[in-house]
Amino acid sequence: SGQARDIQFNYFGVSGGNLLAGSEALALSAGSLVGFGALNYPYEVYSGEDWLEQYDFVFVLEPGIDFYATIYQSLYLSLGASYRLTTGVEYEGLDNADFSGPSAVIGVGFGSFPR
Repeated sequence: SGQARDIQFNYFGVSGGNLLAGSEALALSAGSLVGFGALNYPYEVYSGEDWLEQYDFVFVLEPGIDFYATIYQSLYLSLGASYRLTTGVEYEGLDNADFSGPSAVIGVGFGSFPR
């Protein structure tokens, strides 16, 4: 056994959503990402030069809501919130709740937002 290093968590998926309300200046949409991910949990072994990496594959569901507001003509601001749910974590001492939780995003976009 060796010393635990940082856990790397990457995931990808397909997302989609629906417009809940919209006008020329404001829009509100709800959507979800459905996908898979991997936890990479490297350990440092005795020599300090070699690495042993373990992978754990998980399912991810991330529903969310986004608010869009026009700032100027085709420039808009987006604010969003989501909650990531994971299942399939099998590392000793870790569980699904360790990789689930809320997140927020702020963005600026060009073009037209969903209407």
